[in-house]
Amino acid sequence: MNRDQALTAAFINRLALGTMFVSHGLLKVFVFTLPGTVGFFQSVGFPGWTAYVVTVTEIVGGAALVLGVRTRLVSAALLPVLLGALYVHLGNGWVFSAPNGGWEYPAFLAASAVVQVLLGDGRFALAPGSGGLTHNLREFRTHAPDDEAPDWVRELADWVAAAVASCVTPASAGPSRGSRARGTPARPACGCARRAWRARPRRAP
Repeated sequence: MNRDQALTAAFINRLALGTMFVSHGLLKVFVFTLPGTVGFFQSVGFPGWTAYVVTVTEIVGGAALVLGVRTRLVSAALLPVLLGALYVHLGNGWVFSAPNGGWEYPAFLAASAVVQVLLGDGRFALAPGSGGLTHNLREFRTHAPDDEAPDWVRELADWVAAAVASCVTPASAGPSRGSRARGTPARPACGCARRAWRARPRRAP
């Protein structure tokens, strides 16, 4: 499996897992209703208040997975919910079509969450979790093969990474304005981005 396939696989798993969590959370609200969910949780030995915690966790956590927000952290945080479901269904046999549902489905979902923790964000992540936007852009600039992206894309990655860092931390005095190379983009107008442009890493011609 190459890098592109791994990123696509992580995205598909993340999207499926997140959709499942959101749908199960909304099921508790609109179909079973919250009082009904509280009653079910109490009937299987959990405190009634945990029904509200699990419902909110499933909806918020599932949405975060669909959007790609801190995927590894969110997947790990949702794992106890799946292990709790596994515990509830453990005595019903293995096949999920058994009366009251067997444990194969929650066990599979728990394994899927572990896989997501290992794989990470995948494609189309809104807020990647491995060090944030600046880290990921710099990782792309450093490790991407020369034939993976044109020079202007790599130059843009340099600038965006520096712009994010410049807006978050105080900028040091950059070099004075000088003539820019022919064919490079115009200097940005905003202060953070302009400072980042002046301080961006320069590529050898």
